[in-house]
Amino acid sequence: MLEVDFTPDAFLAQEFGGVSRCFAELVRALDTARSTLGVLPRVHAAIHGNMHLRTLSHEASRGVVRGTWLPIKGDFRTVAIHIPRLIFARHVRRHRPMVVHDTGYAFTARGPYPFPTIITVHDMIRESDPSAISSRSKGDDEKRIAIQRATRIVVPSMATRDALLRLERVDAHRIEVIHHGARLPSPSTVHPFANTPYFLHVGPRKRYKDFLTAMRAFARLKRQGFVGKFVTVSRHALNGEERMYATHLGLQRGDLVVVRADDQRLATLYAHAIAFVFPSRMEGFGIPILEAMSLGCPVACMRAPGCEETAGDAALLADVGDEETLASNLASLSSHPILRSQLAEKGRSRASALSWESAARRYAALVHSLRDS
Repeated sequence: MLEVDFTPDAFLAQEFGGVSRCFAELVRALDTARSTLGVLPRVHAAIHGNMHLRTLSHEASRGVVRGTWLPIKGDFRTVAIHIPRLIFARHVRRHRPMVVHDTGYAFTARGPYPFPTIITVHDMIRESDPSAISSRSKGDDEKRIAIQRATRIVVPSMATRDALLRLERVDAHRIEVIHHGARLPSPSTVHPFANTPYFLHVGPRKRYKDFLTAMRAFARLKRQGFVGKFVTVSRHALNGEERMYATHLGLQRGDLVVVRADDQRLATLYAHAIAFVFPSRMEGFGIPILEAMSLGCPVACMRAPGCEETAGDAALLADVGDEETLASNLASLSSHPILRSQLAEKGRSRASALSWESAARRYAALVHSLRDS
């Protein structure tokens, strides 16, 4: 049995969602198929406030999660996140690991080490954005060093692989493309918009997410007579600029709705939407696309790095920033139930092919190759 030690970093930086969800799902899939795959994952996070890791600790085999969940808030959080890192560093000194998967970049950046290290580069979006060059951080520098020092680099898409090769001097043989999966609970038959048709958007709305293009496309649809809402799932209400822009577009109060959602509610919103709208200009992978497809929700997204690769032929696509084509795609989805049914079927098939179980198999093959090399 090959043991892989996961560092605590991703689970300290996030309470919910994002990369912490990805790592938790990968570890769950590895643990579930442990006897077949021959990999024993162990997550070291002595104290943490991550909800995914908290759930995993109850569901996984004993010893997979080595840590305790605490509701870490306020100033104490700044201090507390260093404790698990120090405890993991002590573990490494006392027990030489077989393989370490750094869920951040700081551990690998402090190398090299006498054992193989793996990092996951989820995307190269900041590095591809000229406007971000002036705001480089310590984390950006650690990422670049880790990319050079890691034994293997996992990326979730060919788009991220290509960007990594273009922007960094990396041996292509060190990079392994392992697609993410998606897993949400079964949806409920009851949802908050039962009597109103709606399009769904999930996630952040700033910068490259290009939410304004989605707003413009939806406003076109409203002018054509669509009766329904545009629902966006987020922890943050519409800001002043977004509200002013909605008014400028002629959208009325209640046309755009922001809701918070746990996994259960999110699954339900996907399952009952006319379609999922994802206007992003660039993604490392685009997990929300796969989430929507897994629940039979048709997808309208852009021909953007990461998005097009994840969607395959199971979505209606528009060029980046093309509000007119996006609006046309939404109109088609709202008025053609046969089209929605066809895309839903294709989407479910696509989601079953890109699963966490499949990712775990690819990952297990990678770590075994490290032991044999």
